[in-house]
Amino acid sequence: MRSTLRRAPSMAVAANAVSYNALCIPLRKCRFILPIVLLPLFISAVALSQPRLLDDFETLQGWKPIVSDGAKLNITTGSGNPGNALMMEFDFGAASGYTIAQKDFLLDLPQNYQFTFDLRAEAPVNNFEFKLLDDSGNVFWIKKLNVEYPKVWTKQRIKKRHITFAWGPAGGGEIHAVKKIEFVVSTGSGGKGRVFINNKKQ
Repeated sequence: MRSTLRRAPSMAVAANAVSYNALCIPLRKCRFILPIVLLPLFISAVALSQPRLLDDFETLQGWKPIVSDGAKLNITTGSGNPGNALMMEFDFGAASGYTIAQKDFLLDLPQNYQFTFDLRAEAPVNNFEFKLLDDSGNVFWIKKLNVEYPKVWTKQRIKKRHITFAWGPAGGGEIHAVKKIEFVVSTGSGGKGRVFINNKKQ
C-alpha cells in the first residue's frame, strides 16, 4: 500500500556516513533517480491564537545531516514558497538506509499541539519520517511508508495524535519537551532526489 502526502543553493552542509543504529527498516533495491522538496516549519498549540514560526529557512544555521552507511546528503538552501526553503539533496546509491536533517529546538509542548510545514518533492517512492527527540534519548515519530511525494507545494499537518513513541529509555508515553527535530527520508525504492521544506510552525 502506498500513502500520499497531501497537500539556488547557498552554503551547503554535507554528510557521508554517521552511525544511527536505532533506525532499522527493511528496504528494497533502489531503481529510480528523482528529486524531493520541503518548506518552513511551524508548531501551533490549540490554546494559542497564532501559530509560532520555528524556522523560515532563510538561513540553515543549526541544521546538520546524519546518514547511514553508503548514503549521502547535502543540506542546502533552495527556492521556497516564498523566500528560501531547506533542501535535502539525498543519494542512496546502491545502498538501503536513511538520510536525516536534524536541528536543536528547545520546546515545551502544550497539552495539545500540531506542527505544520510545506513540502514538495521530485523523488521516487520512499519513506518519510518526522521525529521529535527529548533530552533523555527518547524518540517520538510519525512514519509514512512508500510515500508518493507531492510535486507542488502542499501543507503538512502533524497533530499530537499522530506522534507515537518509537524507542528510548522511557519505553513509551508521550513527549512533553522537545530537544531536537528531524526530517527523515529512508529508502523505499531508493534512488536520489531533493526534498524541500518551508514554513515550519508550531
